[in-house]
Amino acid sequence: YYTQPGVYIYEMYEIVPANPLPSVRYDTSKYTATVTVTEGEAGVLNTSVVYSKDGQEISADQVVFTNVYVPKATDLVVQANKQLTGRDVREGEFSFVVTAAGEVVASGTNAAIGDNGLAPVSVTLHFPDNTKPGTYHYIFKEVNTGTTGITYDAAEYPFTVTIADVNGQLNASYIWDSGAETVTVVNSYVPKETSFTPEAYKLLNGRDMAAGEFTFSVYQRLNGSSGDSIKSTGTV
Repeated sequence: YYTQPGVYIYEMYEIVPANPLPSVRYDTSKYTATVTVTEGEAGVLNTSVVYSKDGQEISADQVVFTNVYVPKATDLVVQANKQLTGRDVREGEFSFVVTAAGEVVASGTNAAIGDNGLAPVSVTLHFPDNTKPGTYHYIFKEVNTGTTGITYDAAEYPFTVTIADVNGQLNASYIWDSGAETVTVVNSYVPKETSFTPEAYKLLNGRDMAAGEFTFSVYQRLNGSSGDSIKSTGTV
């Protein structure tokens, strides 16, 4: 209260506690209230107040302190396995994506083959600050890159992510919709057949050759010796 005329200036601001609330962004605004006290009739004191911010006059309803609650971001690593029949898997050989509503949101490749004969696959999903807690649905699948001899797995593996707010920190977990504990993507490798045609020439001195007069064979050399296996025959 006031007992005499004058101009009184006050500064208003929010105090950020020594132990701030988790994930709360505090308002750093500062407002000035200028109170003018004048003496009216019969010695009655009258007051009027003017609010301002950064030197600009504002109305009383513009003096607002707004805090924002923003849960902190988190990452989720989705893990699967890769198996290839016909030969060993090479590190980084196969590509995988995670999609949401048909859009690719994350990708990854396989690691080197493990002791269990499977190659681990990891794809990381990022959930930024202020992601709304709840459930989200995704699909994990392999990318067919068209490598010769590989039959790719065309299956899609849906999974559900649950986002929870734990004291201002987002927490993400997932389950495969099939109920399986893990997913193994299986491909097969079968090398495609190929062939070659050896070329040679036959020379007969003393007379002309007749067509088909001479016969030749091509042998595969096995274990360092020749003539182990006839692969083809032909005439000239």
